[in-house]
Amino acid sequence: MDEGDILRIAAYLLAEHGEKAIIVARERAKALLRLGDGDASESWLKIVAAIEELSRDAPGPDELLH
Repeated sequence: MDEGDILRIAAYLLAEHGEKAIIVARERAKALLRLGDGDASESWLKIVAAIEELSRDAPGPDELLH
């Protein structure tokens, strides 16, 4: 999975699940690890990191955009 895929999935999860997106991605990573798919789990951990980054970049409701 390349960086573009990771960012697209992260953005999709944020749009679909809002603040719960990170929980959804972490649960997917854990489930894949339990199933023995470490590579896929690692990809989902990258998605978790991307969600964190995208969330950090998003302005809060009280912040003004310049």
